[in-house]
Amino acid sequence: MLPPMGRLRTRTASRLWPTRRLFEGRHHELAHQLAELSQQVMELRLFADQLADEQRARLLALEASQQHLTAVQSELRTRLRRTQALVARTYEAEQRWPELLAAARAQPGYEQAYEDPDPLVTVALSTYHSPDTLCDRALESVRRQTHSHWEAIVVGDHCTDDTAARVAALGDDRIRFHNLAVRENDSADPWERWAVKGSVPRATAITLATGSWIAPLSHDDAWDPDHLATLLAAARAQRAEVAYSSMRVVEAGGDERSGADARSGADAQSGADAQSGVDEQSGVDEQSGADEQSAVVEQAVHRSVGAWPPRLGQFGWQSSIFHGALRFLRYDRACAFASEPNDWNLARRAWEAGVRFAFVERETATLYVRPTYEQIVDELRAAGLPPMAMAYP
Repeated sequence: MLPPMGRLRTRTASRLWPTRRLFEGRHHELAHQLAELSQQVMELRLFADQLADEQRARLLALEASQQHLTAVQSELRTRLRRTQALVARTYEAEQRWPELLAAARAQPGYEQAYEDPDPLVTVALSTYHSPDTLCDRALESVRRQTHSHWEAIVVGDHCTDDTAARVAALGDDRIRFHNLAVRENDSADPWERWAVKGSVPRATAITLATGSWIAPLSHDDAWDPDHLATLLAAARAQRAEVAYSSMRVVEAGGDERSGADARSGADAQSGADAQSGVDEQSGVDEQSGADEQSAVVEQAVHRSVGAWPPRLGQFGWQSSIFHGALRFLRYDRACAFASEPNDWNLARRAWEAGVRFAFVERETATLYVRPTYEQIVDELRAAGLPPMAMAYP
């Protein structure tokens, strides 16, 4: 007979036995489920690794395709650029500028431009509804020139304001105003509209010129008093047919910067305008005197626009003169089809035709601009087009 303690253990064990069997059974089931889950996890890992390998292979294939498409796009862009340039050169060849240049040099009066100690210079200006800057800034700077033998031909792009009366009120017989009967057409494309702006009135002013030398100027830009004298001296010394200088760039509000520091533009075309902004109706506060203007510019100047040889963004006809026998050098609205602003298009074509250039590495002019690159971009986006649609060179 078991002692009391032994009987107690026996009864307790007999009572716990079913619970133990139940626990062991449940433990076996859970162990089996855990083993199955472990197997499934391993299978999932293998599947994930396989899927990752497939995705990596697809990404590599996509990357290779993207690189191929980028290469093809670059090739097409280059071919299109070359095709565009070839078409432009074909169009330009039909105008026979090299032949016209040779004929101009053979004219009896060609040498007179270099030999005359006091040649007549025609200042060719274009304007549209900006009589304040035209009279108080541009023409005022012309009237202050140390070379006083000049005529100014101001061509209005069908001005309907008081520009004619304001010019007449200056009382200077050397200044003539010619107003176009109709306004120059604007392209619906914002970049093309900028690129060709002012072509017709500027070409008209050159046609009406009678001077031995022609000096283009925009209606809101200004020259230093010795601008004409300096460029005439450079042209004579180097027998250049185009002489140009560096120029200051002042943005609307008086903030000055170099053309190389900006990538904006919109309404008057020079190679410098193309990167600096626009000089038509710039909105800069008026300065009535050249001395006051120079003081403002000196406080703001950082860098200049101008380089040798002439190139886009570093050349502007506002800081140049050219031989009067070269009146065939005219602005052409077809410049937009070559993706060039009209001012630079004219300079590039003259250079390629063999016109002799000379550069004065000193500022003799001030270009007033207002940045409007964002306006062109906004117009393109409103039309559902990206900024690249302007196809700027």
